Amino acid sequence: MGSFVSDQGDPADILSSSVTSLGDNWSCSITPYDGFDYGNKTYSNNLTIRENTCACPASPAAWDVNMADNCWLNSVCNITGYDLTLYGSGNFTVNSTLYVNELNNLSDGMTVWMKPDGLIYSGVN
Repeated sequence: MGSFVSDQGDPADILSSSVTSLGDNWSCSITPYDGFDYGNKTYSNNLTIRENTCACPASPAAWDVNMADNCWLNSVCNITGYDLTLYGSGNFTVNSTLYVNELNNLSDGMTVWMKPDGLIYSGVN
């Protein structure tokens, strides 16, 4: 298994969130080594650090979900009195209970999947 070496030269297996910020652009370079020779360095595509739209708000608040994130709701989410607004194209899978005032912006290109344990209570104030 490889490791991450920060620009400070410190090795780590996981990149800590403390060194990233929303909007940062990251890429990776890898130089293979078989114990004898180094291969050609290869570069990854850029990755932009962005907000996790899949996380239910910690306290009741409006929730905007980017459908392109293909979110799964696997634990109870209570945003009673607030709206869930979906945007973009993609999927949102409900595998738990969601308490919400209203679902907004359902349109073409969006699929809301209901799994056997999924429930949506809408109109809850």
